[in-house]
Amino acid sequence: MMKGTIILLTFFVLFSIILSLSPVFAKSGTVPPPDLTEIMCEQRTDEKGHTYWDCFTSLKKKIQVFGTEYYPLEHGRIYIQLLSKDQPINNALCLIDLYYPDLTVWFDDASMLYLNGSEGLYYFDVIIPDKPGVYMTTVKCFYIIDETYDYADNTVVLKGIESGTFQDTWKDDNTYHDIREKQVGGYTLDFYYEFYNITVPQNYTGMTIYWIGRWTDPEESIRIYVWDWCNNSWIELENEITTNTPMVSNFLDSSEYDVSCIIDNGVVRVRFNDTDPSEKSYFGNLLTDFVDVQMHYLSFGAIESIRGGGELHVRNPRIPVVLSDMITERLIYNHDYCINNTTLRKEILIEKCYFDECYNITKVEYIDCPYGCYNNQCLESPIKRYLNYILLLIGIGVTIFILALVV
Repeated sequence: MMKGTIILLTFFVLFSIILSLSPVFAKSGTVPPPDLTEIMCEQRTDEKGHTYWDCFTSLKKKIQVFGTEYYPLEHGRIYIQLLSKDQPINNALCLIDLYYPDLTVWFDDASMLYLNGSEGLYYFDVIIPDKPGVYMTTVKCFYIIDETYDYADNTVVLKGIESGTFQDTWKDDNTYHDIREKQVGGYTLDFYYEFYNITVPQNYTGMTIYWIGRWTDPEESIRIYVWDWCNNSWIELENEITTNTPMVSNFLDSSEYDVSCIIDNGVVRVRFNDTDPSEKSYFGNLLTDFVDVQMHYLSFGAIESIRGGGELHVRNPRIPVVLSDMITERLIYNHDYCINNTTLRKEILIEKCYFDECYNITKVEYIDCPYGCYNNQCLESPIKRYLNYILLLIGIGVTIFILALVV
């Protein structure tokens, strides 16, 4: 009788321990690393049938620009020196066209920046892409031209989360006006700057919209528009912001754009929004360091011009590049939780640095749990779950029965 009682108590204790465990036997297996743009993973199987994730990168290429070597994702600079009879010209408008190796346009008539205090130096910055081939480029400069500069006076955020103010865009000083994407269906942002008291100078030749900053979402780009007061609509400009463009400019030639429709009572509106508002992979941040509107005009009558061309060479390296020399990343947090009874939200925040440039990447994934979500994980099929319980109880019962016979 005592032995039977002990066996029965042992059975109930084991049964109670089982019920106190998680309501599911969690699915085993290794979760692959976050699907960041430059890192790719493939699921493989070893000789023993175990699955694992093999991760690699496509960033094993060098770039050579007119004898200067760059690595992919490093900042590159295209520059010219404009001279006339060996004398520098510091008041020109220089426009650059840049083409991808497949001959599609990367930049079209993008205004180059004059290097203040230099002798005729004009430059344009890019982040070196990971596309080997020949990048053809042409530059044309018009002079003698001067310009006026106008800075943002207001911001209107239609979609997004704002940090800082438009005043942070008045200087190129690494102080950013940050607009972060907001979840409205997908992750999206949409806002515009207003510039007040802009006047059209005599001998007006065109307008340039300059932007300097960073965009953190490699899955999509940012479009730029100006408001057409005559037609009450936005005019989309040619050059977009991507993760490879720390500087973007658009030139609005006076022969193509009616300035009386771009400026109304001295006001110009410049809009920014993302190209894929349904995207749910990254919460992108548009970090604006500097933005202005420049009005170009002739200062000494007749305009003169000069043209030139060149190319950038992007080649595969003879010696493999060590990825750790270029990229570092740090996991800030990895959090899974049930947002309701049927949906599991997986969120990863990673700090990624390309050389000395660092930013945060947020990876969010929503997983449908057909059998319910509990304790921050999806529940297994009830049939499978209770079958495991039944098999375990049968095993315990057989063990107790054998023990009873032995005793």
